[in-house]
Amino acid sequence: MQVNINHGQQTHVQKYMLAIFCAMSFILYLDRVNLAAAAGPIKDELGLSNTTLGVAFSAFGYTYAVFQIIGGWFADKLGAKKTLIVCGSIWVVATIATGFVSGLASLVLARLLLGIGEGAALPAQARAIANWFTR
Repeated sequence: MQVNINHGQQTHVQKYMLAIFCAMSFILYLDRVNLAAAAGPIKDELGLSNTTLGVAFSAFGYTYAVFQIIGGWFADKLGAKKTLIVCGSIWVVATIATGFVSGLASLVLARLLLGIGEGAALPAQARAIANWFTR
C-alpha cells in the first residue's frame, strides 16, 4: 500500500506507524538478547550443562537466519501486514512458551519458534516501512 505523504491526516498516521515500527524493533532486539541475562538461573533450574544451554540458545539463530529470507518472500508475496500478524503471533506464543519450559527439549522448541517469528518480522517490517514511506 503506497501512502501519499502530502495529505496531513496520513502524515499523522505515518508518524504513528513509525513509532510502532521503532517500538517493535526495540522489543525484537531485547527479545533476542535478554535470555543471556537469565542463563545462570535457567541452567540451574533445568539442570543443563553449559553445552546443552549453548545448544538451546543457538537454536534461535538457526531458524532466525532461515526465516529472514522466508519472511521477506512472504512479505513480498502476501503483504507486510499479513506476514507481521502471523510472525507476531508466533513470536508472542514462543515468548510465552519460554516461561513454561521444563527441560532442554521444550527450551529448544521455544527458541526455534522464537527464531521463526522474529526472523520473519524484520524483513516484513522493512517491507511495511517501504510501503508506508515513499519518496
